[in-house]
Amino acid sequence: MKDPFIFEKSILENGLTVVSKQIPGKKRVDVGFVIHAGAYQDPVGKSGLAHFVEHLAPHNSGLSISQILKNFDLAGGFAELGETRFFDTSYQFCCPLENFEDSLDFFGKFLMEALFDKKAVLNEKPIIINEFGEKYACDRDYKKHMIQLQELYRDTILAKIKGVVGSKKDIRNITHHDLQEFYNTYYTPQNMSVVVLSSFKKEDLLKKISSSPLGKKKSGKRIVLPEPADFENILPSDYTERRRNRVSSGMIQVNHLLPKKFPRGTVQIFEKLVSDLLFNKIREEKRIAYQANLDIIDHVSFYESIIYIPSFELKSKNIIWRIIMETIEQVADNEEFFDEVKKITINKFNLYEHSAEGILSSAMEMLSFNHITFSKKELRDVLKKTTFQDMIEISACYKNGRSFCILETP
Repeated sequence: MKDPFIFEKSILENGLTVVSKQIPGKKRVDVGFVIHAGAYQDPVGKSGLAHFVEHLAPHNSGLSISQILKNFDLAGGFAELGETRFFDTSYQFCCPLENFEDSLDFFGKFLMEALFDKKAVLNEKPIIINEFGEKYACDRDYKKHMIQLQELYRDTILAKIKGVVGSKKDIRNITHHDLQEFYNTYYTPQNMSVVVLSSFKKEDLLKKISSSPLGKKKSGKRIVLPEPADFENILPSDYTERRRNRVSSGMIQVNHLLPKKFPRGTVQIFEKLVSDLLFNKIREEKRIAYQANLDIIDHVSFYESIIYIPSFELKSKNIIWRIIMETIEQVADNEEFFDEVKKITINKFNLYEHSAEGILSSAMEMLSFNHITFSKKELRDVLKKTTFQDMIEISACYKNGRSFCILETP
């Protein structure tokens, strides 16, 4: 397989986008569905609506969730019956070639023809509220998290979001009419992408999909991705929340918002560069914490940087805070280390052997955040074109941007 990310894109008569890859001799079919709508599309006062639809849609099959999963397991495959994020909702399945049409029919029915009734909604609400309880120990924890999100995301497209699961109050008030309206608006062929990895020829695959419920005509339109945030209108702020918990050591998490003017590959190199610098200083040199790393999350219109140090002695908190700030500022002094990190990143990218699951999830991720896919060459070119000046410019975004710090102490 020369380039695992070379796909053929087709659009059916009903507007459904099919992104496919033929792999001769492949004995199973891997399929992913991306609904281009998530928590960002939740109406005000109906937080958790997209997530609720994701929960309830598969129930239209007439089978229990456990029976659905068991059926796919018995065939030697698997099914993932939904994940909701800010901008998309996804489903997946894998099955033998001979089970493909039945599996496609099963998923197609609940993705295109679901109906929501009062009884099903009432039965599912306790399950979703229990999921809320897994994430938040109490309502106070939820309110604290919302304060954090509102402070961090103020003036951005995520300012109105109350989490993917939603608030207990909103979940309890959601009706079957709300669910049906959301489903009818966003679960349409035009607003859906299907990724298929199989040994089928493209013509045969498209015929099978067109003959399934996924080929059904249904009015709708593709949502438009938000434009990159204008950071001139995002006022800088520096907010610190101090928490006292029953813990034996300290924890610090620092979130920053970064503009979406750098490609993802460039940001990944910066992510590794700073993570390695932090680890070297905090663990290897000072030996004051076991772990320190930076993660950068793509929120479509901006990035969110999260520096996380999960455990350290309380007396070291001022030293750690200083090291974090110094590390960002001293990126400009580490050109030689940047060259090394860039080389490592490119070499790992070139040598990585993608599994079918990895190719599928990567394609779905690209469709979620860009509505298109990129070849491995295009992704590699971004890494190669990344310069040390890019690192300096990204680090400069930390100086006068939006930040939120959580400091947890015993």
